[in-house]
Amino acid sequence: MFAGYRFTIALEEARRGLDQQQADLNSLRDRAGNLFQFGALSAGFIGAVALRGDADITRWTRGGMWAFAALAVLLVYVLWPRTFTFTNDARPILDHTDWDRPSDEIAEHLARHLENHNQRNQKRLNRMMTGYTAGMFALMAEVGCLLFDVMGR
Repeated sequence: MFAGYRFTIALEEARRGLDQQQADLNSLRDRAGNLFQFGALSAGFIGAVALRGDADITRWTRGGMWAFAALAVLLVYVLWPRTFTFTNDARPILDHTDWDRPSDEIAEHLARHLENHNQRNQKRLNRMMTGYTAGMFALMAEVGCLLFDVMGR
């Protein structure tokens, strides 16, 4: 009895997986925006203290500026628009599905198709997450350099 439902369950899980990926993408983009805001604020506040008056630009100042530039480039990479597939277009399903087949075979075909979307999306998400992680390190380098600059004055 359970064998007839296995592909329906697989289809539901494939749909849930895509929903989770969409939520992960939105969360990653939100966090990237917040990370950039934090980097800009720290560059503004700590950088202003480091460069107050007619202070010279030190290697720490340059390091902080380069780290902020790296942060900006990495987060632009993360936030750059990409094409993800979270749903199936109904037209190909209606046009190319053999509706005479048993429903569990149709569910199996759709589940496999959604899994292909899931795998392609996950590769893109992983690359974006790597960019975000590198951005966090760039932020730490920025803040560290600027703090060393302020402490050395």
